Amino acid sequence: MGVSIIIPTYKRPESLRKLLTSLINQIEHKKDIEIIVVDDENSIETKKICKEIGIKYIKTKGNEGPGHARELGSKYAHYEILAFIDDDELPDNQWVKSIREAFKKDIDAVYGPISSDTEPFYPFIHSFTRTKSVLPTGNFAIKKKVFEELCGFKECPFSDFGEDWCLYNKLISAHKKIGYYEKMLVYHPPRFINLYNRYYFKNKITAMFRHLYLKKNLKIYPLAYDNLIIKNMILLLWFVISFIFLKKTPLYFNFLTFYLPCLLYFTLKSLTFFKIIKRFNIDYHPEQLILYCLVGFINPFFDLVALTYSFIGNTIITPHSRKPDRTL
Repeated sequence: MGVSIIIPTYKRPESLRKLLTSLINQIEHKKDIEIIVVDDENSIETKKICKEIGIKYIKTKGNEGPGHARELGSKYAHYEILAFIDDDELPDNQWVKSIREAFKKDIDAVYGPISSDTEPFYPFIHSFTRTKSVLPTGNFAIKKKVFEELCGFKECPFSDFGEDWCLYNKLISAHKKIGYYEKMLVYHPPRFINLYNRYYFKNKITAMFRHLYLKKNLKIYPLAYDNLIIKNMILLLWFVISFIFLKKTPLYFNFLTFYLPCLLYFTLKSLTFFKIIKRFNIDYHPEQLILYCLVGFINPFFDLVALTYSFIGNTIITPHSRKPDRTL
C-alpha cells in the first residue's frame, strides 16, 4: 500500500528541513510514497526548502490551524494510507516501514509513541499534568478511504486544537479498528518557549474550552476533566492575580500569592488522582507516585521563578512527550 505523508507546518523552517531530510533518507528510490507539506504561514523560506528538496508544497490562506492544514493535505494525497507527522518531530529511521507493517493487520488507523529526551520518568508525570490526547495527530496514520468516509477533520469546531478527539470519536462511533504500533516511533525534542504565554494561560484556557466542547459534543472524554475543570479555573484566576502583583510587590509577597495557592491546588489534584487510581484499580509503581508528588510540590516554586524571568524576555525548556496506552 502506498503512503502519503502529510506535514502541516507553521513558522518552523529549520525544524521542517531536518524532518524532510530524515524522511527522504527513508523513502529514497521508493515510488509509492509521497511527502506533502502544507504551509499555514505562506513562508517564502518554507517554499524554498520544499523546492530544494523536491517536496510537494501546498499553502493555506494563512493561520487556519493544523486541523485545516491536514485536511487540505489529504485532498492532494494519491495513495491508500495517509500518515501525519508534525514539523517539529523527527521520525525513527524505520518509521515509514513500520507504517506499512502496521497496515498488514486488520486495522483502519494506527498511532505510535512520541518520545523525548525527558523519558523515562516524564510520561507518567505528563499523563497527570498535561491534557493527554488519545489519538496523537503528530504520529498517526489512517486509510484514506476511511478518512474520507468520516469526512476527516471536517465538522470539528476548532482547527487549532481538539481535532484529534473529534476524529477519534468519529472512528469509535463508526466502529473502526484503531491500533497502536510501538515501532512507529517519532521523537519530539524539548523546545525553548515562553513559559508564561504558553504553558499557563494558553494551556489552562485551552483545557477549559476543550473540556466544555468534549463534554457537550463527544461520547468519550477524559474522566479527569470533570474533577479538574473547577480547579483549573481557580488556578487561572491566581495566575492573573500573580501577574498583577508580580511587578508591584516584593518577591516574598509573590510567594504567598502564587506558590501557596499552587501548592493547595496540587494537593487537591493529587487527592483526586489517588481516588481515581483506587476506584479503577489502575496499575502503578509506588516510586512513580512519590516522584509525581515531589515534582508537583517543588514545581510551583520553579514556576514562580520562570514566571518572573518570562517578563524580562527569557525562556526555558518545556519538555513534551506522550506515552501511549494501547497495543496493536
